Amino acid sequence: MDAEDVRFVIVRHGQTRSNRERIIQGWRNTELDETGIAQARAAAAALADVHFDAAYSSDLNRAMMTARIVLESHPGVSPVPCKELREWHLGCIEGLTWEEVERDYPDFPKAFADEYSPFRLEGAETREELQARIRGFFMRTALENPGKTIAVFTHGGVLKRIFRMVTGPLDPENEIAYTENASISEILFRAHRRGWLLRQWNLKPY
Repeated sequence: MDAEDVRFVIVRHGQTRSNRERIIQGWRNTELDETGIAQARAAAAALADVHFDAAYSSDLNRAMMTARIVLESHPGVSPVPCKELREWHLGCIEGLTWEEVERDYPDFPKAFADEYSPFRLEGAETREELQARIRGFFMRTALENPGKTIAVFTHGGVLKRIFRMVTGPLDPENEIAYTENASISEILFRAHRRGWLLRQWNLKPY
């Protein structure tokens, strides 16, 4: 790791009731359940000895709750709420269960699984709009923080966009970009190349 490289340690939020009940969350402001709190504490223990220079979190409650738990052992580092790190905005299907989506929007599941589908639901972002949002956040943050280690707290859909940003096009048949609740991943911005390196993915700390 060169002196100007930027290390990003990325934590997916802990479990919510909506995760458990297979409800589409998107931008809905859900909170961690008891299991999610325990998962966040496990992530905190795994990261207790990592030095963070700064921390950014999706401003949605489930991510901010995870961030606050993890950062309890990092005095002086508070999560900066960041709308750019929100989950994929899925508009009209947010709040529905997957079963309801399959019934009422039968074309959606296939389009959702197809990395290159240009579909747009009413009131939602396209996949490429989400990709641009996430790429913009990470590039700007990397250029503003040379040589630092940054904690990021976000969502499963965002982590898939991060994986694609680092590794290139995703194989729709391959679930390698999937992440568990409260999992820990790590990417590195190589300053001299202005490029990205995947260092760790989906480490489950519990």
